[in-house]
Amino acid sequence: MGISGVSGASMQNSLAMQATAQQGLKVQDQISVAVIKQTQDQQKMLAEALIKMMDTGRVDIRV
Repeated sequence: MGISGVSGASMQNSLAMQATAQQGLKVQDQISVAVIKQTQDQQKMLAEALIKMMDTGRVDIRV
């Protein structure tokens, strides 16, 4: 095997590692988006509950 054979295999390994790393980052991004969406949904539910309590004239704040 010549030098070009070794460098070709090395390049394939490098590309495979980069693809794996990019896939990992993509999964992290998807998790981050899901967490942000869940947090926004919770904030929306809390805001709606607060508005409902204010409409009924009874505000019950528990910490």
